[in-house]
Amino acid sequence: MEPGTAINPLERRKPRSGLPQIALAVCLLVVLGVAAWMLLARAEAEVPADDWVTFDSPDGEFSLMFPAEPETSQTEEPDTVYLVTADMRTRVYALAYYDYPQQQVDDYGADKLLDDRMATGTESISGVITNHEQFVWKDHPGREFWLDVPGGKAHYRIFLVGRRLYQLAIIHMASFEPNHEGFFSSFTLK
Repeated sequence: MEPGTAINPLERRKPRSGLPQIALAVCLLVVLGVAAWMLLARAEAEVPADDWVTFDSPDGEFSLMFPAEPETSQTEEPDTVYLVTADMRTRVYALAYYDYPQQQVDDYGADKLLDDRMATGTESISGVITNHEQFVWKDHPGREFWLDVPGGKAHYRIFLVGRRLYQLAIIHMASFEPNHEGFFSSFTLK
């Protein structure tokens, strides 16, 4: 092209090579693939059972093992509910316990109270029950149920000892498999 001549917009240009874009896309895929592999390789594993921590209740009524040092809290309204939790990156291990008024236990009975608790607990975490069963734990009535919850799964065991309801739960990402039996079977009354 001579100096001073205008470029004709209709003039056909030489097509550019798509090789640089393809090379960039391939490099990006390789980098993302390596990063994903590294994340998967670093996936969190369950804490070995020998390293679990024993929690003894302040009132001396029970003990339970957690994969990490648990925190305690309580709510006062409408009734006092005690909560013990080990909140870990991919899962939460929890125990909630509270005492029903004796009159309520007498009026409704253990089965109704347990079924109601299973339903309200499921609703409270927007879960869908995938399996459930009745069981007896050391002569105390109970329920065990599994849920699909937003972003993961949950597994509960609840039982009534006199007028006290114990609710053990593990809520976890679907991709993580916690030590269900290690947690649930470590619960002991004193």
